[in-house]
Amino acid sequence: MTLHGVDRRLHHVLQRLPRILRSDRAPRAVLREIAATARELCESDYAFAALLDEERGFSAIGSSGLPAELEELLTSHPALLRARAAVLEQEGTVRLSLEAIEVPASRTGETGRRSAVTFGELMAVRLRAGVRTVGIVVLANRPGAGPLGPEADELLAELGRALGSAMDNALLLREVLHARRWMRAATTLTQQLLGDEIDEPLREVSERAMDLAGADFTIVALIQGTHMHVQHVSGLDDNDSLSNRVVTLPDSTEMETLRRGDALVYGDLSQVSAALFEGVDTSTFGPALVIPLIGAESLTGVLLLGRLQDGQTFSHSELDLASAFAAQASVALELESARQVQEKLLLVEERDRIARDLHDHVVQRLFATGLSLHGVVNQLEGDQQQRVSDAMFAIDETIRQIRNTILTLKSSGGDSVSLTDMVTDIADEAARLLGFAPILALDPGLRSVRGALADDMAACVREALSNVVRHAGATQVIIKASVHLGQLELSVADDGVGIVSNRRSGLGNLDKRARNHGGTMHLDSTPGHGSTLTWRVPVIPA
Repeated sequence: MTLHGVDRRLHHVLQRLPRILRSDRAPRAVLREIAATARELCESDYAFAALLDEERGFSAIGSSGLPAELEELLTSHPALLRARAAVLEQEGTVRLSLEAIEVPASRTGETGRRSAVTFGELMAVRLRAGVRTVGIVVLANRPGAGPLGPEADELLAELGRALGSAMDNALLLREVLHARRWMRAATTLTQQLLGDEIDEPLREVSERAMDLAGADFTIVALIQGTHMHVQHVSGLDDNDSLSNRVVTLPDSTEMETLRRGDALVYGDLSQVSAALFEGVDTSTFGPALVIPLIGAESLTGVLLLGRLQDGQTFSHSELDLASAFAAQASVALELESARQVQEKLLLVEERDRIARDLHDHVVQRLFATGLSLHGVVNQLEGDQQQRVSDAMFAIDETIRQIRNTILTLKSSGGDSVSLTDMVTDIADEAARLLGFAPILALDPGLRSVRGALADDMAACVREALSNVVRHAGATQVIIKASVHLGQLELSVADDGVGIVSNRRSGLGNLDKRARNHGGTMHLDSTPGHGSTLTWRVPVIPA
């Protein structure tokens, strides 16, 4: 071929480069078209184009003339490894005369038979941009097809020089655009999290990272004490088997690396033994990144980005971008968590305000109304007395329900209220009507008394104090309560006028409440020297 013919063919190839190297095309698609162009230009049986990573390993590869199911095995093919080593040691094109070397059997063949391709001669050239080696292009013929023509050396060398700078510029542009996508995504995510626009923040972090990194699957797990809890899984056929999985954190160098804030890079996740994947088919897993999510003071979780078997290895630039995204996502998640805590505090404050209003206004008015009714009930007869008694019982029940609501609001939970809290609140309410505060001597064990027994004993205290307010003319009231050897003893004593015989009949309800729980009530009263009501009731352990 004449020099003019070589120039014409090269000129035709160079005109196609802007289309081939468009920044929106996937690396493997670009490499396949470069391989096809080189194969056509140099009239070879096969052609391969590969990008090299920072360690000069194959980060992506494309081929022309080779069965599609075998392309995934090229990164470990001995012929290509020899070609790469040779071309990195010298300038220009390199020819390698090889004995027939089989391509490893396809793992995707349906028949299970060994599928092999053999090479006769190889020719390779590096793609350089200044001192930087971007990749290599390799040509090959079948055995017996004869050597590549002499003009192939010049064509391949010129193609290498042209492609080197063009691919370097295209890769740099791709990296810049890709970095801008990561930054925009991180900024948008932060704005949406802080604006409360995202219902499931971890899902959003996971799926955005998977899209930006070109990953096939993602896993987000949070660290909770000594355990790791999987929160979200995307891209796997058996997502459900991993979702919500809880595993104990291993004591390993990998965990120490993550705690320091450094990511883990795996070339083949299927070869990694981890409790997280126990019982999961990992045979299709390939390269992976495990990126720490660092909170204000410690490791709060991890983001795993994975590709399937024979997927492109994650580059250093992808690692840097994904780590930066994860760092900003961690800050956003921390801020979102802080915002949720603040909302909970506001809710607690609002509950406390409602509880105070119920206690200071509603309960006090009901209590005063009940006392007023107590003052007139004995002056009534027949049906009217019964109706007022029923109204007094309804008021007592309403007060009890409101008090339980108040305690529930204060504790933000559904636990029953202890007898200690009930008696303390009743004494506070009675203090305004008595003109002085009752003296409380409550045993710590009283906090274990809850439920129906606590409700009935509190009602006894309330009714006893109502009697003191209406009839006793007392200057001191002492309320004692203790739990000892499985028995509750509760007493209300005053220094008033005592209980005369015609008033004892009204104590039947107090005695009945004690008997309902297998207990007793005792009255000790001397006219002019006050009175003491005492209840003794067995306490059944919860």
